[in-house]
Amino acid sequence: WKSLFTTAADANFSKNSTRGAAKVQNIVNGKKGIITNVIDFETKEDGTEPVLKQLNVVIKATAVSPKRVGLQFRYAKAVLTKFLFWKVRWSLYIPVPGPFITRCIVFLSRIFKFGRKGAKKVPKG
Repeated sequence: WKSLFTTAADANFSKNSTRGAAKVQNIVNGKKGIITNVIDFETKEDGTEPVLKQLNVVIKATAVSPKRVGLQFRYAKAVLTKFLFWKVRWSLYIPVPGPFITRCIVFLSRIFKFGRKGAKKVPKG
């Protein structure tokens, strides 16, 4: 596997930003067809850990053609260091809805917006 071209912007994290310094990497498992984008947030200068320690975005990759890869976002995993006021390391999994569910949500939102003042109307054609 080799990335020849991408339109994705690189993530830039400096220690002067409000998020703090971070290391960004991609882990590619070609056999399983999974790409994981990982952002590791470093400890602050005073030695305290950030609330968001790590963010992982898991993507399923399938070959569409010899030169193209289709990407399907599966879920995001946030590794946190606090739960309310307690210091405990835990993971929050955020699933990405499938294409069918996303289409249903968009369809329903268009139905509820139709006919309202200021909403876009369907062109006659």
